[in-house]
Amino acid sequence: MLSFKYNCLYSFIGNALFSFGLWLNVSVIAKMASVEAVGDYALANAIISPLFGLFSLNIRAAVATDVRGQFEYREYFATRIVTSFLCAVVIGVIAVVLERSYEILATMIFLTMAKCAESFCDIRSALSLKLNNMKPVAISLGLRGIVGVVSLALGLLVSGSLPIGIACLATSWIAVYYFYDRQIAKGQLDQEEMVPEYSSVRKIIWLCIPLGVLLLINLSINNIPRYFVSSWLDQKALGYFAATTYFIFLGSMFMNAVALPLHQSFSKCFESDLQRFKLMLVQGVGVALLLGVCGVLMSVYFGELILTLAYTKEYAEYSYLLTWTMVASVALYCSVMLGTAITSTRKFKSQMLANLPVPVVTVLFLFAMQGTFTLVTAAQAILVAYCTKLVVQSGLLAYLLSQKEKSSVRNSLP
Repeated sequence: MLSFKYNCLYSFIGNALFSFGLWLNVSVIAKMASVEAVGDYALANAIISPLFGLFSLNIRAAVATDVRGQFEYREYFATRIVTSFLCAVVIGVIAVVLERSYEILATMIFLTMAKCAESFCDIRSALSLKLNNMKPVAISLGLRGIVGVVSLALGLLVSGSLPIGIACLATSWIAVYYFYDRQIAKGQLDQEEMVPEYSSVRKIIWLCIPLGVLLLINLSINNIPRYFVSSWLDQKALGYFAATTYFIFLGSMFMNAVALPLHQSFSKCFESDLQRFKLMLVQGVGVALLLGVCGVLMSVYFGELILTLAYTKEYAEYSYLLTWTMVASVALYCSVMLGTAITSTRKFKSQMLANLPVPVVTVLFLFAMQGTFTLVTAAQAILVAYCTKLVVQSGLLAYLLSQKEKSSVRNSLP
């Protein structure tokens, strides 16, 4: 078991490499393909990522916070097999029904393969997270971030085709899982125990559905405006919007890297030391605010330079979108920390219900602005969504803490 300091370090390095690799994927497509190709990639991601978020049920968080041993690890793993298969089937049906170009449909299929590999890497790393050993997780994330972007670049260089590039990326992620992640927790996954037990899988699914819906909501916040840009404007506009606003995802990955090792600590403190829980929360939100403010200042003073270096010069004129994105990121980063604290309480259903208004408010805002819809409106929708999310999370966490304090007082009475 590694110390908390080293776990945070490994988590930060691994997530930094992975998130940087994901951002480089967009940069490589922008530099080696076209703005429309960036739009196709963004649309495919916008369709697939929320679905995988829903069907993943965020089982990794459930494993990490299962301090009482409610289910065995192999039962969680069997559940991931079932849900990943169902998700791939649903995406396949959508790809057939969706009347889009060959490039988008082929990109969706290969991206689904990559996401399946990622989902199995994720559940393997969940045990390492529970055992407070972030080193294997960091190595897996780093490998996928590095080999993924290299494979994508080679595929684009050889073929000039986005689907071929994504196919190469998917192949590299599958290889990382097979040769590295598959060895993690191998001793706890004997072949004769891999047959899913219906009762256990059903219980885990019912327990984690709120986490899956919550992850769907979180991933939809950035993607809902993309649907409207693609529908009301065009793929080229979506390419500029997706590339510019992708920096908020990059920042959220860094925040998740900071928050990931805290799941176990938050869970234990919520059970036995609420003062320590509150102190950790205040410190985490402080880090989030600092990171967010730095992002805003960077976008104001160096936005054009950042976009020129990251993509091409034609993206620089959209630096105002980057500033709006970084303003929204302040609320997002704080939300990540509050979400980590709430998840650690294992009040999954309450967390889901509290966040249901977020996508509704986002969609209503976009429809209200339909007559004057621009890329700025789409960026403002992200800000509205994360501010709404921050408000409902703050209210829910305050309620959970007050209930826990009342329960502690009752238990202390003779």
